Amino acid sequence: QPRRDPLKDLEARIDAAIEEVRPKVKKAMEELDARVDSAVEELRPRIDSAMEDVRPRVDRFLA
Repeated sequence: QPRRDPLKDLEARIDAAIEEVRPKVKKAMEELDARVDSAVEELRPRIDSAMEDVRPRVDRFLA
């Protein structure tokens, strides 16, 4: 029987490990994205308020 190529075996094991982890990484990224969106929405009123406070000064500076 032909000898097995250890490099090919290693590549196959790495590929299998990546495929096994891929859905977990995707799910974690989606959860992180949702949490960031939620945090931004929570902060938006404060950001908008701060922008309204600053806008007259910026307008005067640019005038």
